[in-house]
Amino acid sequence: MVNSIKIERLRGIRECILEDFGRFNIFLGHNNCGKTTVLEAIYLFLGNDNIIGNVNINNLRQLIVDSDEKYKLNFYNLDTEQSIILFGIYDNAQRKAEFKYWEHFAEALDVNDIKDKQTALEKEYGLQQTFDTPVGTYQSKLILSSDKNKQARVEAPKELGSHINSVYLSSIIGHSNYVNDFYSTVLKQKKEDKLIAILREIEPSIKDAVIADNLLMVDIGLKQRVPIQVLGDGIRKIFDIIAAMFQCENGVLLIDEMENGFHYQSMPILWRAIIQTAKELNVQVFATTHNIDTLQAVNAVLQEDAYKEMQPQWRAFTLRKFSEGELIAYKHTYKQFSYLLNEDREIR
Repeated sequence: MVNSIKIERLRGIRECILEDFGRFNIFLGHNNCGKTTVLEAIYLFLGNDNIIGNVNINNLRQLIVDSDEKYKLNFYNLDTEQSIILFGIYDNAQRKAEFKYWEHFAEALDVNDIKDKQTALEKEYGLQQTFDTPVGTYQSKLILSSDKNKQARVEAPKELGSHINSVYLSSIIGHSNYVNDFYSTVLKQKKEDKLIAILREIEPSIKDAVIADNLLMVDIGLKQRVPIQVLGDGIRKIFDIIAAMFQCENGVLLIDEMENGFHYQSMPILWRAIIQTAKELNVQVFATTHNIDTLQAVNAVLQEDAYKEMQPQWRAFTLRKFSEGELIAYKHTYKQFSYLLNEDREIR
């Protein structure tokens, strides 16, 4: 599990320190305070073997990195002279990730044309990432070209350190590019009945789910299975979340704006499913929200007899951004969180 993290110079965050994470962690705060960036930081912090992580975090925001200027958006104040630094503790051991931007000009020439070649050089740019872990230091390089072909390549050693299972689910409903892969894992483990049982609590007509023609198809009692896209957003999102948890067993799940697509009456079902599945699969959960119904739902669920034992593993962090890019995190244990909610104190 991630125990703590210090973020330096990532997007709009100049510095932020978050400590004493639990198994369940939720980030609160005003719009544009940095909640999503904190999730992205944790995702990058775990990705010593994920060479395109800095591209992925932009893709998840539907921002396609196709120029050096867009790549610079990951850096605080667009200042690529200073590295992004992520330092923290994972499984009670220190690790550090550093991301450096670089660029230079180069061109591949045919040896027979060297004397006559007059064309301008093309710019290459990219990111070098270095991970210091308890078992070694691992460095890799992503190289992109500004030419019309938009070519990319990777330079990396054969070993990039041990893999940490982690999945990042963006706030966009039903747009997980990997949901078929997630569900394939569930099918291989013969655990689809458990997932379907959770879905039936929201949509009783669901009988099963299969993958066919590269689509996730569900049986809802019609003469043939239909793509899950024809069902409500809530069904699609809960499917993404629970299937992703099987994918990141013994790892970390990150969920941005988890309430998107859910009616407030379905939130307790979602929380029970997350808590129980995370317990069974040893998954640490990080999520963002600014929705009061989401908070009231988890507060109520954690007071149920079946889930009271998980209260000590719950954390809420209220994020407040100050001048000069400093982000302060105010931690609440479950007892503090519950008290503030019950007293109608604003913690979002």
